[in-house]
Amino acid sequence: WVVNRVLSPVRALAADLRARDARTATDPLPLGSMPDEILPLGVAMNELVARLHQQLEFRRRFISDAAHELRTPLTALRLQASNLRRQGADGDGQALLLELDRGLRRMSELTGQLLDLARAETPDENAVVAAVNIQEPISKALEDVVPLAHQKGIDLGVEPFQATTVLGDANDIRILLKNLLDNAVRYTPEGGTIDIAVRPDGGRILLSVTDNGQGIDGAALDRIFDRFFRAPGAAPGGSGLGLAIARALADRLQATLEIRNRNDVRGVVASVWMKGPKDDSGPFSARTP
Repeated sequence: WVVNRVLSPVRALAADLRARDARTATDPLPLGSMPDEILPLGVAMNELVARLHQQLEFRRRFISDAAHELRTPLTALRLQASNLRRQGADGDGQALLLELDRGLRRMSELTGQLLDLARAETPDENAVVAAVNIQEPISKALEDVVPLAHQKGIDLGVEPFQATTVLGDANDIRILLKNLLDNAVRYTPEGGTIDIAVRPDGGRILLSVTDNGQGIDGAALDRIFDRFFRAPGAAPGGSGLGLAIARALADRLQATLEIRNRNDVRGVVASVWMKGPKDDSGPFSARTP
């Protein structure tokens, strides 16, 4: 009986830790019912969790501050390079200026993605959580990726669906979908197809992005959400941050994000299960770790 009394709170703590996700990983452990004999262990674990929370906050602030500091000078450099091109230069000079502009554009895109990642991983108690007509973020995300898709001759379409609302922040949903679409466009060959579909699924709303690209090597599937990871054969110009941003935003939206290879043909399916207005899986919280 004594052993069971001592171990019962330990089992409860273990169950609490197993149930945590990205939003609750650094919450303090409940110690109210812990026996005095093992209370020091619980206190030490909470001190460790607090230090981990501090390190995560420091990393987020560093990424955000660095990206903010880089954004303004990069914009100024791009303007200066554009002015030099308009003023005229010989063939070699024009080629160098074009290469400079491409490099600065990639740096600007990377800076923007770092800011998106920092925002996605930062607690936002002021996030606008509401019933969102999913057509709006889909339309805006398409506007962001249509130029690159058109350049590659990719057939980018949306399957017809009934008017659908989901719970969340409209801008978070847009950025999440934009990154999934951008990833699909980059890995789909010229003349390929990408389809967006929306349908109810098990009490939630399933949003999927399906392409007929090269697929993902089995060994790479376990790393696709790692920051700066780029799968073998990746098209030039990407940063390896898009899917990390998508995962962070899915966590903030309390959605489930899954990416897998297609079963029928080559290609990838990215699936996001989001809360619908009648979802009964618990209250929506905008909090992240």
